[in-house]
Amino acid sequence: MSFVQENLYGLVLAGGRSRRLGRDKATLVYKGQLQLDRSIGMLKRYCEQVFISVRDDQDYTVGAEPIIDRMGEIGPLGGILSAFFYHRDKDWLVLGVDMPFINVFTIKEIIAARDKEKLATCFKTPSGEPEPLCTIYENKFKASLLNAAKSGERSPKRILQEQGDAVQMVAPKDPTQLDCIVTADDYLAAQTRFLGGR
Repeated sequence: MSFVQENLYGLVLAGGRSRRLGRDKATLVYKGQLQLDRSIGMLKRYCEQVFISVRDDQDYTVGAEPIIDRMGEIGPLGGILSAFFYHRDKDWLVLGVDMPFINVFTIKEIIAARDKEKLATCFKTPSGEPEPLCTIYENKFKASLLNAAKSGERSPKRILQEQGDAVQMVAPKDPTQLDCIVTADDYLAAQTRFLGGR
């Protein structure tokens, strides 16, 4: 039985510079597996094709084809927009490479909650805000995303918030799966958590 969603492509956002961490988040290892490989593998279960969003000075070619961010230094929004420009007729399931606690059940959960009539489907954080880095961005959303970028907006979270009811927000069964790795201390804490020491 196939779980692949028609017309849905996957994008792993791996183009960040990881300045606070001091090393590339995509190369972090959890439970013996590179986070980049793990993210790609999860998306491949549900998406027709999977790509990696990278800067032009990065060289990730294993496991999925790279999409070079051509929007400049505007963060994750640049990677999302670049994906829409590379494949103009596709919807995108976007996953940040700094979210190691997301698993296949999390991905299945967001897909099950998807409302194709909305601009996007995303998880709601405990604070009530949208989580933009585990989100399905429908193709119809790309013009609004581009206009926001042109007006100087850089935050996908704020763009999602501004859409109001046009965005489907769902409370995750386990909000801790949305935790991100930002610093070296976060990474050490994550290793302890995976080992069951939490």
